[in-house]
Amino acid sequence: MNKERSLETGNMAVTSTTDRKISESSIQRRSQIPLIRSVTYDESALLGPVNLKKVITLLKDPYSRELYQRHARSLQKIVRDYKDGFLLKDLLEVVNILNICCDRFEENDVYKKPLQQILSVCGLPFLKEKTSDEIAHEDLAMMAFCQIGYLMRVPCLEARKQICINLLNLYTDDNPNSNLVKYQPCSKEYLVKLIDLSDMMLTIVKCYQLEDGSNQNYKLLLLKVLQKYSHHSAPCCDQMLEGNLPYTLCSQITPNDTGGHPLLRTVEILWNILDKADDVDLCIVQLSHLECINKLKDTFVCLLKEGYTHAERQLRNDILFIISLIASRNPNAPFIETGFLRQLVAFAIHPEVKTLSPFAKDIKLTKCYEDFEMKKLLYCILCSLSQESASLPLLCCGHLLRGLFFYIHNIETDTSDMGWSPSEYEEMQLHVLSCMCIVCPLLLDSFMAYSGTTRILLLLEWCITKSNFKGHGNSYLGEGSRGTKVAQTRLCLRLIFNMIATREKEILREFVDQGIINLIVSMLALSLMEIGPSITITNEMKSTILLIISILCETDVHRKELLGTNGLDILMCFLRCDLSVLSSGLGYHILILATIDCVWCAVVGSSLLENHFLENEGCFLLLDLLEILPHNMRSTILSFLVDLCHTNQKTIRHILIWRGSRHSITAPHLFCRIWQEEEKEMEVIKDSMGLISAVKNPLAGLTQREQGIVLQPAFCASPAIVDVTENMRAKIYCLFTKLGFSNLPGLTILDHVTLILIENYMDFKTGEVWVEVIEELEKENVAMIEHDQQICNAILARCHSWGQITRNAQLELMASYEKTEALDEQECYAEMRKNYEQKEMEDNLWVQFVSRTSQYSLLQAAKRRQCLSIESSRIQTDYLNSQYFHSIDIPNLGTTVFSNIQVDIQSTPKMESH
Repeated sequence: MNKERSLETGNMAVTSTTDRKISESSIQRRSQIPLIRSVTYDESALLGPVNLKKVITLLKDPYSRELYQRHARSLQKIVRDYKDGFLLKDLLEVVNILNICCDRFEENDVYKKPLQQILSVCGLPFLKEKTSDEIAHEDLAMMAFCQIGYLMRVPCLEARKQICINLLNLYTDDNPNSNLVKYQPCSKEYLVKLIDLSDMMLTIVKCYQLEDGSNQNYKLLLLKVLQKYSHHSAPCCDQMLEGNLPYTLCSQITPNDTGGHPLLRTVEILWNILDKADDVDLCIVQLSHLECINKLKDTFVCLLKEGYTHAERQLRNDILFIISLIASRNPNAPFIETGFLRQLVAFAIHPEVKTLSPFAKDIKLTKCYEDFEMKKLLYCILCSLSQESASLPLLCCGHLLRGLFFYIHNIETDTSDMGWSPSEYEEMQLHVLSCMCIVCPLLLDSFMAYSGTTRILLLLEWCITKSNFKGHGNSYLGEGSRGTKVAQTRLCLRLIFNMIATREKEILREFVDQGIINLIVSMLALSLMEIGPSITITNEMKSTILLIISILCETDVHRKELLGTNGLDILMCFLRCDLSVLSSGLGYHILILATIDCVWCAVVGSSLLENHFLENEGCFLLLDLLEILPHNMRSTILSFLVDLCHTNQKTIRHILIWRGSRHSITAPHLFCRIWQEEEKEMEVIKDSMGLISAVKNPLAGLTQREQGIVLQPAFCASPAIVDVTENMRAKIYCLFTKLGFSNLPGLTILDHVTLILIENYMDFKTGEVWVEVIEELEKENVAMIEHDQQICNAILARCHSWGQITRNAQLELMASYEKTEALDEQECYAEMRKNYEQKEMEDNLWVQFVSRTSQYSLLQAAKRRQCLSIESSRIQTDYLNSQYFHSIDIPNLGTTVFSNIQVDIQSTPKMESH
């Protein structure tokens, strides 16, 4: 109590002293300040924590506006009382105080130090009284970060630096508030989340863009903040991208660091944005400006010529990788306009090609790993830029293919002049082959000028021969090829396929003249023999070989003859593969389709190969595959059969005599089943018995019905025509036109119903086209003349009635089938009745037999009946009275059987059981 009284007395004394001072000052300034009744108290003179609302009142009150010292003491007390951090619930008042200090910053310097100190306290984690405070005050805390970010625009350099320091310290592991008892600091993850939700980074980006470079330390501090948050936060990267930061950084990039490594930090920020931002294309667009490409070019060239340290080479490669991303995503970037493409070509072929280009002057590449990676990046960039047609003349004039062909040879004994190890040289060769797969089809003249076909085929021949070379399997291109030449073989075949896929006559003729057909057929033969790991040929390589043969033999009969019957026998071996591995995920489904396509292109058109194919049961193999393969893999087989039936009539006989491995089904039944599955997948309208329901358009699927009639240009195919190419019904119709529509074996009643629809397929499809034409004319408001209108009406009437006629035919067929089924059922029941009658007759005979064996009188009566039956069956009886007649009957014999030396007597059931 004494302490409380003394405290109250002390407070009263302080208050009295303060009142006397206020009174004296008011008397002195009575002529200037009017008399007021309200009294503003100095919060710093009171004991206990400061009241933030009263401080705001003190700062905002117009009558205390010029009490700067009192404001300073109040602000200092805030810093002292909240030295461990601000409470989440007090952030609104703190932000108001900061805004007031910033507004009055130019009035008096007294606010400068407190502003910086309060911002320093804001750098500490916010405090919470309860765990739920983080959720309850989340919006308030986010608003506080936004407002603190806006303070970056005040002209106080120290305050802006303090905000940057606070942001950098947020990711440190040190927690200065770990000893608090009453309050708990917010977690670092929570604070980072608030920054991500606020627009803090956007404000930092704008401050960086507005900085004129007069204060390099402050600009470097901003760059550090951007580097830190771009590394840790994807939302911050999005804000940087929104603020056009990539363009700003790239346009201000300079190879000469003045301290603090701004170039390194700039490159890392660009890397982070490209890696974490959602809209990477927007970043590429910003970096594709002419100014940015020029800056990147100058920086890269400077580091290439003047960078000798390990860090400088790494930085050079980082910049080159950013350039490669720009080239891959935007080949239209101004690489040609800036002259950068010509320089890149010169750098890429140096020192493989000795040129007098001034760009390659003063460039010395070493055997270090960074220079090795730079060569690969240069090739990747040129491959990406080759997609722009305007760059092809520069690539051709720069002798790019000449530099690439430097690596296309046997590397078993050769090594690089730059001192690369054998594994590095092999990796570079694989990388060059991969790049040539993209570039060579675009530079055909250069490819032919450098004898590309001969070089590639020589390398392929070396790949399939046994040697002491053992691959190292480096990089993703050499995956799975350690100890073998699989990687070189795979890429050689891929390059050959890409060149042949251009279908240029000169290229095809050159490859054929060099003997490619015999070479790749021998590779297929080796793959069947499986004689060693050094010539392992994977399923991918087999598929590529088959596709190469398909393109070469598709339109040239002479090349089909070069393949010959021996080559066809090798191809047919792949048709006999085990289909149980089809879904193993090892590429067997691609191999099967490539084989079918290859045999199709190699056989059709050559009577010799067609007959050989049929004689070796090739048609049966196709039908076996058609029965087993999934639905989406059957189209190629049907097309093959259609062409084969058209060119060789023997095929029809082979199709009709084929029987499936499952329930011995016939080919016509299989075709009808495929038709039914196709219509089920297309959701064609059918009733429960499989009859057509939409008589006006019985062929339309769900997609065609929903699309309806759409007005299109004349060169666009209508939905009815597109439907022909998108499903297999037209191919099945073509097959039945060759097989016929009657007297086909193995058809069920549902197949016959389907066959009626197949037979009318062409009529329905023609009707669909006419309906589309007429409806398009109506939609375009085209008025036809009377004669044309009559013809169109007749066509529509015919189309609408033809569906009903077909349905009636199907109904008649079903009725006939039901009647036949009823007759068969009656015959079956009649046969059953006969069986029952026969069984009853046998039972009666058995009863009579048992009766004769048990009653002698019945046996005598049976004997008499037998004798009378014998007498009545005789036509002549005169010989019975002749003296020469000899009776064979034994008199007084008690049996009803004919007498003999031995007589078998059947026992009764009772005796038999005994």
